[in-house]
Amino acid sequence: MEYLLKSTACLTILLLFYKIFLERENMHVFKRFFLIAALLVSLTFPQIIFTTYVETQSVISVPIEPVAFTSNFVETTMPSEEPFDPKPLLWIIYFIGVLFFTFRFFHGLFKISKRIRLGLKLPENLSIKVLHNESLVPHTFFKFIFLNRKQYEAKQIPNEVLLHEEAHVRQKHSIDIILIELLQIIFWFNPLWCWAKHLIKTNHEFLADQSVTHQTKNITHYQHLLLYFADNAKQQSLAHSINYSSIEKRLLAMKKITSKSKQILLSLCVLPLFALLIYSFSTTETVERVETSGALLQKVVEQQETKKEGISEAMIQEYRDLVKATKNSKDGIIIRMGDYERASAIYGLMSDVQRASVEKYPEPPMVNLGKTQKKSPTAVEFESWKDETKFAIWINSKHVPNSALDKYSIDDIVHYSGSFVHNNARSEKFPQEYQFHLFTEKGFEHTYEKANVNEYSRLAKIYTDQIEVYLKNKSEASYAELRIAYTLAHKAYNKLTQDEIKKYGVKEIPPLPTSNKSANLKKQRDIKKVKGSTTPQIIYTARNIEIEILDEDTYRVNQTKIDKNQLLSTVNQLHQDITPEIRNNILNIHVSSPNEVSNADVWFIYNSLWDYGFYRIVAPNQEVNRYKGNTPMIDEVAHTIQKKLKANITPNPQVKSSVGSKINFLIHAEKLGAMFTHIDASYQHSLYHSNISLNEAIELVKNDTKMQLYPKNDRYGTFVLLSNNIENNIPKLTSNNKVKHFRALNVIGARYYLNNIEVTLKEAIRFVRKNQNVMVTSTINPPVVKIEK
Repeated sequence: MEYLLKSTACLTILLLFYKIFLERENMHVFKRFFLIAALLVSLTFPQIIFTTYVETQSVISVPIEPVAFTSNFVETTMPSEEPFDPKPLLWIIYFIGVLFFTFRFFHGLFKISKRIRLGLKLPENLSIKVLHNESLVPHTFFKFIFLNRKQYEAKQIPNEVLLHEEAHVRQKHSIDIILIELLQIIFWFNPLWCWAKHLIKTNHEFLADQSVTHQTKNITHYQHLLLYFADNAKQQSLAHSINYSSIEKRLLAMKKITSKSKQILLSLCVLPLFALLIYSFSTTETVERVETSGALLQKVVEQQETKKEGISEAMIQEYRDLVKATKNSKDGIIIRMGDYERASAIYGLMSDVQRASVEKYPEPPMVNLGKTQKKSPTAVEFESWKDETKFAIWINSKHVPNSALDKYSIDDIVHYSGSFVHNNARSEKFPQEYQFHLFTEKGFEHTYEKANVNEYSRLAKIYTDQIEVYLKNKSEASYAELRIAYTLAHKAYNKLTQDEIKKYGVKEIPPLPTSNKSANLKKQRDIKKVKGSTTPQIIYTARNIEIEILDEDTYRVNQTKIDKNQLLSTVNQLHQDITPEIRNNILNIHVSSPNEVSNADVWFIYNSLWDYGFYRIVAPNQEVNRYKGNTPMIDEVAHTIQKKLKANITPNPQVKSSVGSKINFLIHAEKLGAMFTHIDASYQHSLYHSNISLNEAIELVKNDTKMQLYPKNDRYGTFVLLSNNIENNIPKLTSNNKVKHFRALNVIGARYYLNNIEVTLKEAIRFVRKNQNVMVTSTINPPVVKIEK
C-alpha cells in the first residue's frame, strides 16, 4: 500500500509538471522522453533504498537459547462472529480487472492482425500500406498504415495525410503505446495511467504534425486537412489515427514557437525535480556495521577463551538442580519462567565439554507479546462483561469493578484476552467463572507493544546493578552472576527491532567488564618474545575511538551522544587498561561528521585529548600524526591568531596584559576552538565553573582587572580564568566544594593522587565522599590534586 501511494504521488507530480510547463511548448521530442521517463520514475523511485552504514562496536555474547514468555492461563474468547476481512474481495476485484484489460489488449491485437491478414498489402520503404474496402480513417500500427482502398486508388487521400502516418512509423510511436497498455493492465484501477496514455498519444500527434509541416512548409493547408478528418470515427486504442486528440490543441501547437533558451531552461528544471522526487519517495535504511578494529578482535579472542574455560562446578550443579526440579512435580514437567531464563543463560556459558555432561533444560513454548495483534470486542461481549457474577475484569492490568465499564465505550477497548476459571482455581475474592483482561490504546502499548522493551529494561537494570556488586568485591562468584546477567540482557536487546530501538530510545548495555582471571589470560596472551631477545615484551594491537561531530555543541563518541564539553570526561572512561604512553603508540581517533569537519573542530579534539594520549587523529580532510610532529591545519587568519596567542603568553605561563588585550586574547582563542574555565580560590568562598561561554569570560575579565589567564599545557585548548589565586595554590577546600573542585580541574586535564598513587577522577570523588576529613591540596599549573589521609 505504501508503494502504491508513493508511486501515485510521484506520477501525479510529474504529469502535473508536464501539463503546466511542457505540454504547450514546441519541444515535442523532449516531451516524449519525459513522459516515458515519468512512467518509469514513478515505478522505480519508491523502490530505491539508500543504505546508511553505522559503525557499531560489537559486543560478543554467548549463544543461548531463545527466551520464552508463557502465561499462567489459557486464553479463550467468547463465541463471536469473525470480523469481515475485505482483502480477499479486493483481490478478486483486482484480478477481474486485470483479466478484463488483458482481454481487451489481446482482443485489439487480434483485430489488427486480422485486418493486416485480410487487407491488400503494398510494401514501401519503411512502411506497408494495408488497403481495405471498409470506411476508415487513416491510422498506423508499427510499420502498417491502414487506408481505405477506394480512396487510395482514386488518389483522394492527400499526400500530407500519408506523410503524417509515415512519421508515426518512422518514429516508432507504437512502442510507447504498447508499453503504456501493458502497464495499464497492472494498474487498471489508477486513472492516472489513462491520463498518461492520453498525453503520450497527443504528443505523438504533435510529433507527426511537426514532421509534416517541416516537409510541406504549408501549415494553413495542413490545418484545413485536419479539420476535414475531424469526424471522430472510431479507432483502435493501439493505433495512431490522424484525427486523434483535440484538433484545437494541435492547431495551436503548430504555431507555437519555443525559444532555445526556454527549451534549455525547462530541460534543466527536470533534474532538480527528479532529485526532489528521489529524495522524497525513496527509502533510507540504517544498517549497523560491526567494527573490526584490533580492540574488537581482542574482545572476541578474550570471550572465546572465556567460553572455552566454561563455568564453575557450583554453577553446573545449580543447572542440574534446575533441570531436576522440572521433573519432580506431581503434575508432570513444570517450567518456571525465571528458572528457564537462568538455566538457559548458564547453559550458554558452558564449554562444549561441560554441555556434553548435562541434560538440556526443556524449552517452554515461545510467545512473543510484542507481535500480539489487537482484538476488539463485539457489542454483545462488551455488554456481557458488566455482569459481575460471571466476569472478573481487569483494565490495563488493574482489577476494577464491572461497573467501571460504564465509563468506557466499546471503541476505547482495543484488545482483550480471557480465560475460563475451573472450580478448584476460583477464590473468595474472584469467584467468577471467567476472568477477562481489557486494554485501552495506552495499556496495549505498554503491555504488548513495549513488552520486549520493558523486558530488556528490567534485565539491563539487573546487569548494571550487578556491575556495582562486582566492582565492590571483585569475587569470582559475583563475576559469574554478572556474566549471567549480561547474557540475559544482551539476548533481550538482540530481540528488539530497529523500529523499537529508535521509537523508545533504547541504548545497549555497556560491555562486560574484564574479570581478574580474564585479565591474567589477556596478559599471558599479550606477552610475546621479541625475535633475538630473551626478554618478554607486551605487544599491543591498534585501538580506535570514533568521534562524530553532530553539530557545534554535540558529539557522538563510540555511539554515545554527548555534549561537546563532555568530550574529555567521556573519553577518559575508555581504554583505561592501558596508560597514556601506550595510547600514544596504538590509539587512533577517527573524526567524522554529516557536515564538513572544520579545522577548529580538529584543533579542539587535538587539544582536549593531548594528555589522554593518542597516536593519530584521522579526519576527512587531514591526518594528524603525533610522532611526525603534525598539528591540525589552520588558515592564514588562524595562523596569525596563534602567533598573537604565543606572544601574549609568558613563560609563567600567566597572561599579563591590559583588560583590552585579555579580551582580544579570549576572542582569538575562542576562534581556535578554546574552552574556558573559571576558578575563584578565595578564602571566603570558592567557585568552580567547569565550562563558561566566551561572553561570560569577557564579563569576568572586565569585572576583575587582576584576573589571571592560564593556558592548558601551552596548547591553547583550555584557558583557566583564575581569580584570588595565592602562590598558585588553592588553600581552602571544604567537604561541600571538594567534588565540584575536582570536576573543575578535570576540565584542564588534572591528575589525581591518593597517598602518592595516581587514581581516576571517579575514584578520587568516591574516596573524598566517604572520607570527608581528608587533606586535599591542588595546583593549577600543573593541574594536580593530592589527597592524603
